Amino acid sequence: GIVWPASVIARIARTVPQAIVIVDEAYYEFCGESAIALVDTYSNIVVTRTFSKSFGIAGLRVGYMVGPAAVLHDVRRVFNPKSVNVLGQIAAVAALDDLEYLYSYVREVQQAREQLAQWFQERGMTARTTAANYILVQVPHPSTFISLCEEESVYIRDRSSEPQLDGYVRIGVGTVEQCLELCTRFERVLSRMPQLT
Repeated sequence: GIVWPASVIARIARTVPQAIVIVDEAYYEFCGESAIALVDTYSNIVVTRTFSKSFGIAGLRVGYMVGPAAVLHDVRRVFNPKSVNVLGQIAAVAALDDLEYLYSYVREVQQAREQLAQWFQERGMTARTTAANYILVQVPHPSTFISLCEEESVYIRDRSSEPQLDGYVRIGVGTVEQCLELCTRFERVLSRMPQLT
């Protein structure tokens, strides 16, 4: 969920001209910042994007990369042209044909992300928003919290073992309507964890 400014990426590319710098922009649509313009200036920067996040077709494994012609030529030599099946190609084209829906969905997720973080903060919990479509929330007992969430058919990820994320869980964010339902379910979870209320 961290976005590095283009100036930092450019500095890295200048520092290691012998290496390929891969910029993962899987969440680009949610944050709006990109390093693609650097591809014209630096021969060692490649930007990758996916249809898995904002376009919502993760199971089809469709993505693309933007980079210098020489790098893309080398990638094509090892690329399997059958790696994206026909259904994935059709879905990607259909998604690109409805960008109005994409932008509407992204705006709604951004709004829901702020609302969900605020909901937890109002209950005295630390919630960190990200530039992506998820938030991080600190809970006293992540494994218990996650188990109770699963009983409510809410599936979240434990991030508490990662550096600087002690006690944090990762919660994916959808639409505003989904967020409201999520809060209803979280309320039931919190009521079963007296130490959180």
